[in-house]
Amino acid sequence: MAHTSSSPPKATNTTMDGFKDIVIPVLGPTGSGKSTFVNTVLGSAEVEVGHHTTSCSKEPYPAYVLPIPDSPGFEGYRLVILDTPGFDDTSVADVDILKRIAEWLAESRHMGALVGGVLYLHDITIKRFTSTASNHLNLLSGLCGEDCMKKTVLVITNWDSVTIDESSKLRREKDMKEKHWKPIIQQGATVHRFLRNRDSAWAIIDMLLKSDDLQKPLLLQTELVDRNIAFPDTTVGRKAHFVEEQKKGGRKKQKKFMDRLGCVIQ
Repeated sequence: MAHTSSSPPKATNTTMDGFKDIVIPVLGPTGSGKSTFVNTVLGSAEVEVGHHTTSCSKEPYPAYVLPIPDSPGFEGYRLVILDTPGFDDTSVADVDILKRIAEWLAESRHMGALVGGVLYLHDITIKRFTSTASNHLNLLSGLCGEDCMKKTVLVITNWDSVTIDESSKLRREKDMKEKHWKPIIQQGATVHRFLRNRDSAWAIIDMLLKSDDLQKPLLLQTELVDRNIAFPDTTVGRKAHFVEEQKKGGRKKQKKFMDRLGCVIQ
């Protein structure tokens, strides 16, 4: 049976609730299918699904699963599927999104929660692998750390789309595995397709629950909680700041170009 929180942005006090939480954050760009995946795991439409460049989720949204189905040995545990704001949102900078996620994950570690793994969603219908997509993978690496790559899953979404043929999907998947995702796959990340049904979603969840790395915190959590490092100085915080500065520089160049173009036209 699935349960959802009435106060989405906050982590739960696992001691007060009497359960030990296993958190699985679901990350990815806006429109990659995060909320659809979460709803499929839950078996109900608990999370708003968007189809625009603005993310529906503005804060991390924990959805609870209790008991964890078909998982002997997990009595006393509660599964928390964490829907997160999408990267590349037109209204919120990635660095601000990551800070919100960081605050939630730090609080959950203070409460004694475990991270079961991290899911990063990628829409197979996206034709080009852009510099923005490359930046997102860099942020994912900084958030998880090399030690947690074994419990990081690159989830391919929209495989059932009829807008592209099967051969194109297979070609794009092969390209992602052999080129763009290769560095983090070599560190232990795995690739799975989400086929928009519960069996497919739970196969991914079950694989993470069987991992030997449940006790390992994410690099971001270790830096924030164990080492008491401020978010801007964490690995992912520094990466996000660098990306944001690059974007600002690009916008300034674009504005100068448009201003010059306007003068020429006049």
